[in-house]
Amino acid sequence: MTLSVRIRCQLFRLAAVTLALLFFGVLSGAPAGGLLPWGAPWWGLPFFLGLAVLAERRPLLLPRYGAMSLAGPAAFAVMILYGPLATVCLTVTAGLSRFLREARERAIEPGFVAYSLAQGMLSYGLGACLFHEYGHRGGWPLAVLSMAAAVVTTFLVQSQLVAIHQWLEQGMVGLRSARVNWERLRLYLVAVAPLGALLAVSMMINPAALALTLAPLVVTYLSIKNYTDTLREAREVVESLVEAVERREPHMVGHARRVAAYAADIARELGLKEPQVARVATAGRMHDLGKIGIDESILAKREALSREELDLVRCHPEIGAQVAARLSLSREEAEFIRYHHEWYDGGGYPYGLRGQSIPLGARILAVAEAFDTMMTTTVYACQRTSADALEALHEGRGTQFDPEVVDALTEALNKRRKFSLPSSTCA
Repeated sequence: MTLSVRIRCQLFRLAAVTLALLFFGVLSGAPAGGLLPWGAPWWGLPFFLGLAVLAERRPLLLPRYGAMSLAGPAAFAVMILYGPLATVCLTVTAGLSRFLREARERAIEPGFVAYSLAQGMLSYGLGACLFHEYGHRGGWPLAVLSMAAAVVTTFLVQSQLVAIHQWLEQGMVGLRSARVNWERLRLYLVAVAPLGALLAVSMMINPAALALTLAPLVVTYLSIKNYTDTLREAREVVESLVEAVERREPHMVGHARRVAAYAADIARELGLKEPQVARVATAGRMHDLGKIGIDESILAKREALSREELDLVRCHPEIGAQVAARLSLSREEAEFIRYHHEWYDGGGYPYGLRGQSIPLGARILAVAEAFDTMMTTTVYACQRTSADALEALHEGRGTQFDPEVVDALTEALNKRRKFSLPSSTCA
């Protein structure tokens, strides 16, 4: 009997939670599992717990690194001073604080909360065990190497748990998306873990040293948060503009969101790294932003457009790119928007680029947009099914579309087992 995807995921979550509880029990019973194994001040642990709880209430959302907070340095400080058991306790406490904040914004499945906490317990706990075993045996070179190994262990364990879960949930496409965020790992190695070590050393000197270390760190953290909040609000404004454009064409509602999803699948199938995937998806959500400047009567027109109207419509990629660039999108994302109507053979617009001179992200958007448009509009000779749309894309390989990108979309959809490519039913 084949288990459903939901049952498989639930069983895996249950196994992870059970393993985390057993791990916690082992740490609690270990001779060195006490909360104060290294003679650190007793007040340090509640201090770092409180810092982690407060930090998780106001996380930073960094475009290339994901959610970050001062809970990270606090966890590594506790790892150094108080050992594995205390590190696990802090991880759980910080995780609960994060989920309590998120529960105010959206419904969260309790099973997912338990699994996420178990994931943190296992990853940070195993990293702490490694540092606990080797970090205090020699001088500072061994301690530094042990901390680096602890960070890498934490990330690898976490990424593997995520990969297994997404493989059970989405198959190979999910597995491709569950990669280690190497940029985030580098940030932890060069900044987060060293900050944790600095906090630990400051605490061992005296409370005044800790305050002098923490004060500029908190000020910098809050300044960065204000900036990222402003950036997020700007992007929300852009997405609201995109929704306004879609409402002017009722048959296109949800088009940008779907294009972004298809584009992300294609990018992963082509082997792009997650930061690149995110940039392609962001451009996908904004690709028709330039239509905000086109009169609604032209967008809704059923008969053939005049030369002047067609020229106006063909300006929308350039307009969209200019607006996106002014609203804090990267230059690369703006270029994806600017060139997403170029053809692989040079027959597109606005500049008639061809082949590899068209940015890869723009070639991905061209395929993703065409696929969704063929299934959601009525401008074609017959109603397109997913198989018909894929066949039309294959007919355009090498002319309108990059052959590798078309093949990547086909492979991604087949791996999801949602589509196949039978003969078209169109005449």
